[in-house]
Amino acid sequence: MSKRPSISDVARRAGVSPTTVSFVLTGREGVASATRERVREAIDELGYQPSVAAQSLRTGRTGSIGFIADDIATSPFAGATIAGAHDEARRRGLTLLVAHTGGDADQELAAVEELLRRGVDGFVLASIKTREAALPEGLLSVPATLLNCFPPQPGPPAIIPDEQDGGRRAMEALLQHGHRDVAMIRLGEDGFAVRERMAGARRALSEHGLDPDAVPVHVGDGTPYGGHQATVALLAAPQPPTALMCFNDRTALGAYMAAKERGLVIPEDLSIVGYDDQPELAAYLHPPLTTVALPHLEMGREAIVRLLDGQRQGGTARVGCPLIERASVVPPCTGDQETSTPEPKE
Repeated sequence: MSKRPSISDVARRAGVSPTTVSFVLTGREGVASATRERVREAIDELGYQPSVAAQSLRTGRTGSIGFIADDIATSPFAGATIAGAHDEARRRGLTLLVAHTGGDADQELAAVEELLRRGVDGFVLASIKTREAALPEGLLSVPATLLNCFPPQPGPPAIIPDEQDGGRRAMEALLQHGHRDVAMIRLGEDGFAVRERMAGARRALSEHGLDPDAVPVHVGDGTPYGGHQATVALLAAPQPPTALMCFNDRTALGAYMAAKERGLVIPEDLSIVGYDDQPELAAYLHPPLTTVALPHLEMGREAIVRLLDGQRQGGTARVGCPLIERASVVPPCTGDQETSTPEPKE
């Protein structure tokens, strides 16, 4: 194995002292432009890579960022979140060190301590659910950003999805196509995301002159089974809806199943909009599902940006949730077309 080139090798190749090479590497002034160019050419020719350890001793920085996640590592959306953070870190010449805690407080503390021992320059603390989360005590004295969670009081920068605007966009997708007999299938948990999506949907209804309190809301459990059961109940009503807003894509899958059992065609007989743009699901339904996307890639990138550039700002930044329009929403049937709901097929 050939020996890794050293700073002395670069100095000999360029015909200068090792101190001059060090000055060029650190951007110090006082080196003639012609000499600086010779040093850079020697670095390129030899393939010299500065020692990370040496740079750390000189600058007090390791060029690494700790990324601590709870159950986000088991989520289908985790890859995009971590990829976004990794891409932005790499663009800035930094390394991302990821630790998964499984939501365990002791593991979180151990991860913080280990990453601090490794001398990371800052932390991103990420959550699977958008929620209030206090910084672990070990992070109070170092730069840190919260990702998909926010502090209980004014504190470090935080990045969350704009769930309320996402809920508004989901309902708007139905209302702008002329639907008025709409219904919602929300999730059973009363977390931040559910409350925000509901608030956004109610806002859209009000803006279109509809009474939000008159819109049927069924509670599902976030699974296809829950979406199926809720849709069966909604379609059995004396005036069944022409359109459904589902609070996640798995619920929408259950709604598809229930509609098929009733002999309904999506979207001609029943328009459906989902939420999450879940990989390997939304785009592969028949017809493909119109849904609201959670901006995981953008949130991951923004977490690094705020960590490095926005520490003095603090506050919580909301990243927009775009509507992904596919083929599950069209205007409702009107006029001479049959409007009664068929009985379930045997």
